[in-house]
Amino acid sequence: MSQPVVRQELGVTDEQEAKITGILEELPSPSESIDLSKLQGLNEKEQNEYFAKQRQANSKKIAALEERLKKQLTPYQLTRLDQLYVQ
Repeated sequence: MSQPVVRQELGVTDEQEAKITGILEELPSPSESIDLSKLQGLNEKEQNEYFAKQRQANSKKIAALEERLKKQLTPYQLTRLDQLYVQ
């Protein structure tokens, strides 16, 4: 959905575009989710646990944002989006 060509293919309206853009802006960037200062003094196992915890938190946030994105699309657009993912 972050690709303009995908939105164009789906026929996203201006109203949908505004809502989708707002949701996409909430996606966490890799640098936001990792606090390097928390890694200092940790052994390798503890670092791996920290990264796993961060990945899990990001996955939950992304899943929630994806659900919000899906609510902005019509049934046809959702079907077409699934087709585009397969390609």
